[in-house]
Amino acid sequence: MTIIRREHRAHFTIVPNAVFADTRLSIEAKGVLGYLLSRPRKWRVRPEHVARTLNVGRKKLQRIFRELIGAGYVTREPQRFVNGHRFGDLDYVVRDVPLALAGPVGNSGAAVENSTVPRVDARLDAAIVERFADKAEGWEFLTMLPQDALARLRQLQRRGKIDEAALVDLWNQYGHFVARRRPAR
Repeated sequence: MTIIRREHRAHFTIVPNAVFADTRLSIEAKGVLGYLLSRPRKWRVRPEHVARTLNVGRKKLQRIFRELIGAGYVTREPQRFVNGHRFGDLDYVVRDVPLALAGPVGNSGAAVENSTVPRVDARLDAAIVERFADKAEGWEFLTMLPQDALARLRQLQRRGKIDEAALVDLWNQYGHFVARRRPAR
């Protein structure tokens, strides 16, 4: 297979490869995230507009947004002041690097405690990523790791036994998926 890329000088979007390698996201969620990241910086996310533009049904788009929120790429935040009122509609904040979340997200956007979706202790992931000089690269590395390697890394972090040697060992095994730099500061 041959991949041909033109040089673009305007009207293009840069999306980290980690988005497409993130196994937590369906292809639909990756597509919607790509579309959202292609919008201008101050663009207001309105789900009904996204659904119309991408020809996606309301329920499917809600599922996709829950998936993006659960993975940390999208957050829902109340507006501070609208029409003189203290709180207004919800603002959707879209990121190209996921935020650490405490667990799966339900219909309301709040964390779900008793879910069939495996709970990810994102605080551990955030602590691991802090060891990387480039945080985006750290998140990309975590999304590239096989589940068993990620579970071992989280276990080391949970026990307080993670060190540069453990990261370098994993980096040597799986770092070829990410740009070649050392993981620790």
